[in-house]
Amino acid sequence: VFPVEVEAAIRATGYVTDVAVVGVSDRHWGQVITAVYIPKHPTISADNLRFALSDRLSKFKQPKHWIAVESLPRNAQGKINRKQLHQIAVNGLATRSTDSAN
Repeated sequence: VFPVEVEAAIRATGYVTDVAVVGVSDRHWGQVITAVYIPKHPTISADNLRFALSDRLSKFKQPKHWIAVESLPRNAQGKINRKQLHQIAVNGLATRSTDSAN
């Protein structure tokens, strides 16, 4: 799965201002696609995005996890900082795991 393909499909929904996808380790699958995105409107949810992608991307290419943020990490050249993005994804998923365990 190529991140640029997944990101383009998500952008094409018109629901996000920006998006980046990253692979995150998963005990069951090895790695899963996680989308870190800036919603165009506060009411846009991961469910909206999942539904919009259902006819744009094969199921195995669709992100398993979605994390809404206010901004994406960028370096001085304006490119996505993939290391920081990965950390945002890992932290976001860890927070969800902790929340669901309580």
